[in-house]
Amino acid sequence: MSIITLPKMDRVILSHDAKVTLNEEVARLEAKRVFLIASTTLSRTTTVVDELVHALGKRFAGLYTDIAPHTPSSSIIACAKSARHAFADLIVTVGGGSITDAGKIAALCMSQEIERPEQLKPFFNSLDADGNRHEPTFNPPDVRVICIPTTLSGGEFNYRAGLTDTQLARKHIIGHPLMIPSSVILSPSISRHTPRDLYLSTGIRALDHAIETLCSIDANPYTDALAQQAIKLLYKGLQDLHNNETNDAARMDCHVGAWLSMTGVVGRLRLGASHAIGHVLGARAGMPHGHTSCVMLATVMRYNESNLEQHFSKISEAMGNRDRSPSDHVAQLVKELHLPHRLRDCGVTEEMLPDLAQECMSESWIYSNCKPIKSWKDVLGLLEAAY
Repeated sequence: MSIITLPKMDRVILSHDAKVTLNEEVARLEAKRVFLIASTTLSRTTTVVDELVHALGKRFAGLYTDIAPHTPSSSIIACAKSARHAFADLIVTVGGGSITDAGKIAALCMSQEIERPEQLKPFFNSLDADGNRHEPTFNPPDVRVICIPTTLSGGEFNYRAGLTDTQLARKHIIGHPLMIPSSVILSPSISRHTPRDLYLSTGIRALDHAIETLCSIDANPYTDALAQQAIKLLYKGLQDLHNNETNDAARMDCHVGAWLSMTGVVGRLRLGASHAIGHVLGARAGMPHGHTSCVMLATVMRYNESNLEQHFSKISEAMGNRDRSPSDHVAQLVKELHLPHRLRDCGVTEEMLPDLAQECMSESWIYSNCKPIKSWKDVLGLLEAAY
């Protein structure tokens, strides 16, 4: 039996004017006090946030712009406090994955009256000895979220959200089906302001979502079809943007590809080692999530290659050349986009590898990799290959 879980999201809107679309969504949800969470760069160096504030008019209730990368719990608590004091009845996020996750967890903090980082612990997903993920039961937030993403990380389509315990340098996951945003507004013009490296590297992250969905041990015909289309849109879209950064049609293709790439994650398919290792590299080594996929995806694909000949031919076909190894396709794309492709280029030292490998064994998706990983030494081999 195969179960396909569909997200509890109302709408995904492909928009060329985010201001107009946002006002329509705010009116649909009958919100009166809208709290914005935006990236620091976007709010300080562009007019995007000011334009959204102006468009909201009297419904604008407040703004928070101090979410640090990897969404530290302290940032979320401070953000939730500001939203609570503003009596927010709707949260709107404008930014990348860290901003998106902050919005989802801040809404939870508001409804659960969480005021200190340690109060979040009962909501964390846990892992049993067999690598199975367990999600605690709790009441969903009563404040919904609208996301306007500026990167291709895809977190806006996920009901889960990640945060970092800064004391332990460990990432934790919190999830409830109704933590998923009410709607997502995809607007290519806003993403023009995103730094090139960040935008393209999160595109590789989305490609990672799609490839590990297609190769998932839980895959089904529905997720296969959408993952293949995601690979096709992202692979060509990223190449087109590399040649012309003002190509809004290619940007929209990439945003739609990122959306489709999340179908498996939202449908509760288990992914594999590239994502599991990426979580640890982000929390422990401070690597941006886009960069973790740039470095690890091709390496993990090579490890999996002997088990997935049929799946890999589908990936190569979606990338335009069925006769070429899909791992070579990915490695070449990363190089063409001038993105980092070795751990040594991302601040990771060789001495760190054994500890990182052992830490990866606390990630659930290390156990669901399509080619079994039996111990931390297998992970160490992957890290060494990517070094």
